[in-house]
Amino acid sequence: MKYWTHLIIIIALGYFLGQWLPWWMISIVAIMSAFLLKHKFGLSVMFGFLAGFVLWAGFSLYLDVENQSILSPKIGLLFGGLSSTAVIAVTGLIGGLIVAMGSAVGAAIREVVPNYITE
Repeated sequence: MKYWTHLIIIIALGYFLGQWLPWWMISIVAIMSAFLLKHKFGLSVMFGFLAGFVLWAGFSLYLDVENQSILSPKIGLLFGGLSSTAVIAVTGLIGGLIVAMGSAVGAAIREVVPNYITE
């Protein structure tokens, strides 16, 4: 259950903080979430990737629908003729990797810091 909490925290805070702060703040949220919720390393990275992918691909899809798919084909042409769906998938992949790296850092710090400091 705590892994789903990790996912929900990253998506919710990442969305709300992303409205006012730089895009990379989602990695700080992932670091803090993985550290404070005491996750195992592999599952933390997996759920972090899933949260980042869902957030970035979902928001990219929302923006694509809002502008009637005008911008994504033009962006796709810049990258070798990708379709709108591929542009959204690549955006989700990039977001997933960023959050997975943040979750990995948080989980690694958690393993390194002695238990008596963090309990």
